[in-house]
Amino acid sequence: MTAAEAVARFPGAVFLVGLFDPVAAVHARVVERTARPGCPLVILLADPPDPLLPSRSRAELVAALARVDAVVLPGPDGAPAGLDLAPEGALVREEMADLDRRRALMLHVHRRHSG
Repeated sequence: MTAAEAVARFPGAVFLVGLFDPVAAVHARVVERTARPGCPLVILLADPPDPLLPSRSRAELVAALARVDAVVLPGPDGAPAGLDLAPEGALVREEMADLDRRRALMLHVHRRHSG
């Protein structure tokens, strides 16, 4: 689904932008916190530098979360598609928090395997 299709199909949607690389339990909590009663939730995926998982795999995992109504793959440049289509006040950005989460996970894994 494209961003334009998501906007047309889900009027009044909340748009959550994130990397979801890798998808973790914290993402389920972020999705739950972002969702608004009666409003569809559309995820706009973005690509991190050197992704661990391909965007299609991340999209399938995120789409499996119960509160998610649609997932839009990143644009050809890896940036989230549809930022300009999201209505005012309906856009939640998590890319920086996702980068921090990813960095912390990578450090944890490296420490566990170095010791």
